[in-house]
Amino acid sequence: MKFTTEIDPAHLRINAAWRRGKTRDGKPITYLSAKYSQARAVLATSAADASDGWRFVGPVSVSIAIYFRKITRTGPADGLPWGDVDGPIKGILDALQHSGVLADDGQVLEVYAIKRRDKDRPRIEIEIIASPPG
Repeated sequence: MKFTTEIDPAHLRINAAWRRGKTRDGKPITYLSAKYSQARAVLATSAADASDGWRFVGPVSVSIAIYFRKITRTGPADGLPWGDVDGPIKGILDALQHSGVLADDGQVLEVYAIKRRDKDRPRIEIEIIASPPG
């Protein structure tokens, strides 16, 4: 199964996901940011639409192409696509589970991920392939 979702992958970075705050009575809480939750929901909907009701059972391999909008302008990664390639992966796998395409993101035996830059069209391209066990 192969599909593309037109979301900014920067919103799915796990570092951008968690926020801390306090309840009205001052107790500390941790919650998912609105941008992360929205991006995960859009990706889950895209996955569900692409699957046409298909659900992977058993081990899978996932190939992910992450297209960031920006480039890094300083340091050793100067001129390369902005962001860590591993940052959005957890959010992507969680979205695949929330979509119902995967029963559990623990089914994923291997992940192949690349990052690229596309300032006009940030997106995530995903391919899921059933894998032999083991």
